[in-house]
Amino acid sequence: MGASGGILTAWNNNKFHLKQSLFRDRSVSAQFDCCASSLTFWVTIDNFFQELFDLQQIVTGPWIIAGDFNTIRSADDRNSGRVTTTETLRFNNWLHDMQVQELPLLDRNFTWSNMQSTPILTRIDRVFFNTD
Repeated sequence: MGASGGILTAWNNNKFHLKQSLFRDRSVSAQFDCCASSLTFWVTIDNFFQELFDLQQIVTGPWIIAGDFNTIRSADDRNSGRVTTTETLRFNNWLHDMQVQELPLLDRNFTWSNMQSTPILTRIDRVFFNTD
């Protein structure tokens, strides 16, 4: 059994009520009601760009998109090695088309390491949100 793959979701039932969920080949989306307010929002965990873009047609209101995107936005997202300009351009164009903003990463620069003595570090895990 591998050390990665799959999607896990969890929430506190005292704070959020699951309203509905959508299961796709590469994603799980859930709509929640916040128990402390009238806020209703969507959360999607996914690493597949087209599926997320397609979901945008279904999701209305506030939406959080979180996950291992397995790509970087700029050279600053990697401590060493080559940066594929085509890959970063495609990711940034997709983010622009999705009209989302990124939640800033606090207290560190990277989210993944290959755990070697001279590690490769990257920032591939991200959280985005719309402004609806």
